Amino acid sequence: MYCTSCGAENVSGSNYCHNDGTSLHQSRMTASTTKTASFCSGCGESVSPQHNYCASCGTSQMKMEAATSARDTKNSFAEGKETGRSGFNFNKLDWKTSAWTALISVGIALALSLLSFLFINTAVNDSVALPEGEETAISAATNDIFQELETEMGVSLPEPPNIIGFFDYFVLAHMSSPEIVADVTGSYMGDEESVEAEIAINHGFLAFLFIPFIALFIGGMYLAKRTANTNNIDRLQYVGLSSLLYAIVLAFISLFAGFRYSVDESSSDLSVDGSIVLQYSFFSTLLFAFLLGMIPLMFGLLTQAIREKKSIGYNHYFYKAITTGLGMFVGLSAIAFLFLAFGDTFEEWRLNNDFTWSMTVVFFFVMACQLGFTVLSLLHFGSVKVSNEQIVDSYSLFGGTLKDEYLRQTLMDFNFYANIEFYLQLFILVPILVFLYIGYRLSKRSGTFVQPILIFSLIYSVFIAVIAVLGTNSYEFMVQNFAGRSEVMENGVSVRVPFFRLFFFSFLFSSVVTYAGTWIRTVFNEKS
Repeated sequence: MYCTSCGAENVSGSNYCHNDGTSLHQSRMTASTTKTASFCSGCGESVSPQHNYCASCGTSQMKMEAATSARDTKNSFAEGKETGRSGFNFNKLDWKTSAWTALISVGIALALSLLSFLFINTAVNDSVALPEGEETAISAATNDIFQELETEMGVSLPEPPNIIGFFDYFVLAHMSSPEIVADVTGSYMGDEESVEAEIAINHGFLAFLFIPFIALFIGGMYLAKRTANTNNIDRLQYVGLSSLLYAIVLAFISLFAGFRYSVDESSSDLSVDGSIVLQYSFFSTLLFAFLLGMIPLMFGLLTQAIREKKSIGYNHYFYKAITTGLGMFVGLSAIAFLFLAFGDTFEEWRLNNDFTWSMTVVFFFVMACQLGFTVLSLLHFGSVKVSNEQIVDSYSLFGGTLKDEYLRQTLMDFNFYANIEFYLQLFILVPILVFLYIGYRLSKRSGTFVQPILIFSLIYSVFIAVIAVLGTNSYEFMVQNFAGRSEVMENGVSVRVPFFRLFFFSFLFSSVVTYAGTWIRTVFNEKS
């Protein structure tokens, strides 16, 4: 039962709202009339049941009665329905509000991307001795490769492209993955050969995701202020529309990212004709950004609503689920960063790779986010799978150690793998304590807590599993018609956490432990 004034959830059968005291029942007057008793209420004289008025004093014997219909009323704010309409209706939305929300979010994301892009470029350039005339380490490395090709082939190649520009960085920060396609035909001493190659990359570095998340979170807070008097269904439509407009802008920006390099050169013995294209799919970028944008927009909107002390009905459990998942991810990433930064690994890595302090901090921040996501997945009984054309290996909390010697040695280099089981057994207490506390709080908030627990666990599990999908790192390399052979050569590597396994165990783990937390209040009440 929900309050029609503030949207707060109340125990079924309550007469008044526990939050603001509003009556939870609606009354209405009916026109029914009944005859009074056999004596006049005015003078006390006997009155015949057939008479409408008293013969002695003229008092009416008809009585108007107020019939009260006590019905449960669900608040339009909590349920998302207004009088006379229900469901989605985009025609009644103020498109300017969504447009401004999207533009503000894009502007903040561009500003954050530019600052981090300049910082990373400066850190990389400071770590490399740049040749005279070169502005960035990436351009210097690219020019070195092309100069070697020119020397070996004996031809003059066009100026190489700028491989990673600002628009590339901005699109990559939204976890959009590029595809590289090469189609080259050449001949040497009359022998002609062709190469067709495709490289699909999924970078999966979650550290970059903070840029759009912060931008869209602020956009969601702005949207909350502009839609303060709107019910939840309309607010959800505003979130969807704002996210769509944001995704459209990002998809158009992706058209300016990437590069196309064409070559058509020949010498007395050698000729080369072909192109290399790095591009981002417009429609996949659009779809991915739309789905990705809804979570931080909704999170920012609910945060602002709570700051203004407005009830958000069942959306409270959405907010609690995202806050819990995000808090554990950030907390574990921070612990991982401190573990790496204050150990011997930091200084050893910096010296071995000739990195500056700023470059080492950037590298370890990215690695800490990946490590935090990996530990978070393992603590929810997920598994980390590593595979390429030679290795298929996995690790889970109760699945034993990695079998591949190379993978074990790689993790040993970070001084982490040797004690990984100890750390996991220690940190498994973190989600357990968090879920117990949430269960305790839910039992205080509502008398009926099974449905809220299921809603919380479902949203929380989806959020954790989505992070796992975003954190997947992989690349696939395929070559056709190489060196006169028509067969296909494939290569690739993937580091991922299976979505459905993590979702299932996260839901089971969170719902069971959260339900157990509801008994804490019961035990305390019995003792008191």
